[in-house]
Amino acid sequence: MTADIYRSTSGRDAVQRAYREQLQRWTIPLRHRTVATREGGTFVLDCGPIDAPPVVLLHGAGSNSAIWQSDASRWSSTHRLYLVDVIGEPGLSAPSRPGLASDAHARWLDDVFDALSIESAAIVGVSLGGWLATDYAIRRPGRVERIALRAPGGHRPATLRRSPRSAGAHAVRRPRDPAGAADRARTR
Repeated sequence: MTADIYRSTSGRDAVQRAYREQLQRWTIPLRHRTVATREGGTFVLDCGPIDAPPVVLLHGAGSNSAIWQSDASRWSSTHRLYLVDVIGEPGLSAPSRPGLASDAHARWLDDVFDALSIESAAIVGVSLGGWLATDYAIRRPGRVERIALRAPGGHRPATLRRSPRSAGAHAVRRPRDPAGAADRARTR
């Protein structure tokens, strides 16, 4: 499913321009690339020693890999970092936003790992990225060495349901919630 992430073309252009400008200000060398996946192009930044242990970083909803700037400057001295723009979010990856109840995100991450020649890695996730990291670790335990979660979204005892996304910026459109999950989550 293709997401309607931005309220307008000018909003998309402004967010992407600001993101690219932010990446130019990073003080560490970054490799920028887009890898092909079944959900469309996925934008990836990587840095750190090529032979260091790999760590995949997944940002939260309404965000992009710019959130990792201060962490990447520290962590890249000892790890090979792969900062992945999550699909369907306001970064430079495809606007595809598959349902969270399916294994589509796990298959997407399989494609990302394969394109980057990563057999297994540690994953750090924030909010939605934490949910994706947990989901991937459950579905593909052989590909995940460990996970670190920062404010993981939607985790409840014995379930992997995700709480509603926040839009973050005014240029970002809130996803539709036809099943009323947001209302049910508030009442629990």
